[in-house]
Amino acid sequence: MTFEIIRLMIVLSGLLLTVVLFYHFPRLAKLKDEKFPLQKISIIIPARNEEKNIALLLGDLAKQKISIHEIICVDDASEDKTSEVIKSFPVQLLVIKDKPQGWLGKSWACESGAAIATGDILLFIDADVRLSPDSVFKLLTTHVNEKSAISVQPYHKTEKFYEQFSLIFNFIQFAGNGSGLPQQRNVGFFGPVIMISREDYQAIDGHNSVKGTIIEDVALGEQMKRHQIPYKNFIGDGDISFRMYSGGFRSLFQGWTKNM
Repeated sequence: MTFEIIRLMIVLSGLLLTVVLFYHFPRLAKLKDEKFPLQKISIIIPARNEEKNIALLLGDLAKQKISIHEIICVDDASEDKTSEVIKSFPVQLLVIKDKPQGWLGKSWACESGAAIATGDILLFIDADVRLSPDSVFKLLTTHVNEKSAISVQPYHKTEKFYEQFSLIFNFIQFAGNGSGLPQQRNVGFFGPVIMISREDYQAIDGHNSVKGTIIEDVALGEQMKRHQIPYKNFIGDGDISFRMYSGGFRSLFQGWTKNM
């Protein structure tokens, strides 16, 4: 009987934690006839071996209903035709070959793109993200309304059975970040989509402040907290999505290893 009671308590505790951790799913602002002061948006896309994805994203950006000041694609030492694909679009291409000592992950690509950007607002987007025509406007609306930097965990689209296994990691990341709590208590940004004012980015010393970490999105959030600069995380729904592990089970395993 004691064992049955313990098992029941474990189940009830799990249900209670589920209610707390997934209290709500924060979503981007709904579309309205918002009128904002003119703000220049610089989109920075770090890309390494993304010849298949980058064309899709740049095609989505070409259809946005809001004016974009500039799009900067940073080819991070790709070994495929990423640069050639980028050159077929009316965007800026920056090619970087070797990371300076002490830099890990995609931080050097993001920092390099931000260094030449001229916009008031910086929007970092991973190359495998897909956007609806309203996406950038929704991001800007939310950024202005919340008066803070924002990040988005895209809706994860899957096509093959093995990709379903990533669902548990998506839930762990969302819950572990504290984004669904009754009062959001973020551990860090969601890395695929980050919108931040140039002023705030410079205040935390940009990606230079997190150059030594692979999980730069979490580290950036910690830098924001350290400088007492607010930020909020959101869920992308159908407007902002991605397919993370299209390269087979090996890509899924590599993604899990990084998140571990």
